[in-house]
Amino acid sequence: MKKHHFNISKREFIDFQNGCEVAFRAIYDQYHLLLYTYVYSTNRSEYLAEEVVQEAFINLFKNRKNLENRRGIYPYLFVSVKRLVIMRFRKEVIRSRYNNYLHLNWTEETESVEEVVHLKELNGFINTCIDELPRRQKEIYTLNKKEGLSYKEIAARLNVSVHTVKNQLISASKNLRIKIKRYYSVLICFFFFFH
Repeated sequence: MKKHHFNISKREFIDFQNGCEVAFRAIYDQYHLLLYTYVYSTNRSEYLAEEVVQEAFINLFKNRKNLENRRGIYPYLFVSVKRLVIMRFRKEVIRSRYNNYLHLNWTEETESVEEVVHLKELNGFINTCIDELPRRQKEIYTLNKKEGLSYKEIAARLNVSVHTVKNQLISASKNLRIKIKRYYSVLICFFFFFH
């Protein structure tokens, strides 16, 4: 990792450690684009890049008392986004294996009643989770994930900023991830260990 020039003063660092939002914003503004560009270069996904960077900053804020000095801010953020990218890559590998399993094994001839029931339950559960999202999150999530509209298209349709669309998608995604994480993990275990 290359050394990175920082413009955070000692006073700002102390304020940041004490929970000052202004100092945190200064850190965010300085490093956001740099980290976003790095993450985007690994996956070419604007949404994922934004989500990873946001999570890294949340982790930084939660662990701010553990930093010894201002020089530790960028290394912490950089290592954090690298770990988050790796974690998401691993999840995608698991998801890909799961989808591959379904593709290879779920044919009209081999589908059992039990398998059909589990698939319907999963779809029903996910749809219920989406329905329970706050109105704006649900609207933006549906337009993006189900109708395939881009951030700009959604922003134009709803007369909101692209930034608002990104933030709402991040929030919706986090809400859904929390709700379906256990269910999805159980389903993965079911298919890989009991079939």
